[in-house]
Amino acid sequence: MNNKFKVTIGSCERYLDLIKGNGFSYYSFNMLGDSVLNRVSAQELVKLINKDIDAIVTIESKAIALAQELSGLLGHPRYVVVRKSNKGYMKNAVSVSGNTIISGKADYFINGEDVDYLKGKRILVLDDVISTCGTIDATYRLLKKCGLSVTQFACVLCEGKVTKQFDNIPVVSCGFIPLIDGE
Repeated sequence: MNNKFKVTIGSCERYLDLIKGNGFSYYSFNMLGDSVLNRVSAQELVKLINKDIDAIVTIESKAIALAQELSGLLGHPRYVVVRKSNKGYMKNAVSVSGNTIISGKADYFINGEDVDYLKGKRILVLDDVISTCGTIDATYRLLKKCGLSVTQFACVLCEGKVTKQFDNIPVVSCGFIPLIDGE
């Protein structure tokens, strides 16, 4: 097994470090602080997503800069960030609990003012990596709990398997990285 995995997104090449976890290993894809990777990934995703979406929802924290870039390309005035803790600025926050392969149990919160902004909009849920679908499942349940409609899911990379649909909603991605069991 290689300690590095080469991934190419558009004109951008990155070498991902192998991280050994409990019962599995994974290649760490970290977009934080990489403005070139975020810009190029957004340029590639804009080619794949449904152009009829009205709003982008992302999950803190690694895909926030990606949401900023994608919003700009689509001419959206703003995007919404689902938080992993209830913040003091939030009014009438709504929450759900979920599980992810990397973070384990996590809670997800959306500001009531963001819910008002999203009402009646066709929503794209954006993340950096979709692996077991734990994060997008929690985000989807959170948005449904608020009476909101998800039109599409998008990520830069699928991990472990290529996900094409989640609850009969299309998923698009720019590439794939393996998830290594039993390491």
